[in-house]
Amino acid sequence: MDFLIVIFQLLFIIVMGIFVALFSAYMFWAIISGRIFYSPPVIPTSKDARKVMFDLLDKHVPDINKKPYRFIDIGCGYGTLTFHAAKKYPHSKSTGVDFSMIAFLFSKIRCHFFKYKNVDIIYSNYFKLNLSSYDVAFCYLYNLENQRVGQKLLKDLKPGSFVVSNTFPFKDWEPLEVAAYDDVIVKRDVYIYQITKEMKANEPKKAPRKKSAKK
Repeated sequence: MDFLIVIFQLLFIIVMGIFVALFSAYMFWAIISGRIFYSPPVIPTSKDARKVMFDLLDKHVPDINKKPYRFIDIGCGYGTLTFHAAKKYPHSKSTGVDFSMIAFLFSKIRCHFFKYKNVDIIYSNYFKLNLSSYDVAFCYLYNLENQRVGQKLLKDLKPGSFVVSNTFPFKDWEPLEVAAYDDVIVKRDVYIYQITKEMKANEPKKAPRKKSAKK
């Protein structure tokens, strides 16, 4: 019995040592690369906000409890929306993407530990991903970042796709519905949108680069 306890303690020390080494290596890389200075802090979606977001989906997305949809959680953090979507709609596929290594590792371990079959966690800059295969997108980002993501979603998503944004609306987008919830001392809003052909037709186009005259 004492032998098993010693073995367990040794294994625990080894696992903790590996974790500390990996975390230290990440922090060193983050500081050297400068990533630690521009990766925004993770702010999890509250339970009240989450309830409103999924209530809006149940109301506006056709047969969401029957048809297989593909969800993308932009800046998923610790996976609050990613994993909830996977549990609520087990017939659908839920993907979370984030470029914070700590958030990514946390969500990845959570996914593996709880053995989610319909969850995928991606470590990437979401602006570099092709989002055209997704049907529903979640957004809970800072306002300026949210506007940039809105342009990306409008470019990539197909007509008929849905976008749910917590707190920050998208400029010049007409929501299907706006629902409020209490967030500690203030009221906040959740916006649900559906991408239309008209929206994509009015999508701002990048001005072509002017060719420099040859000398």
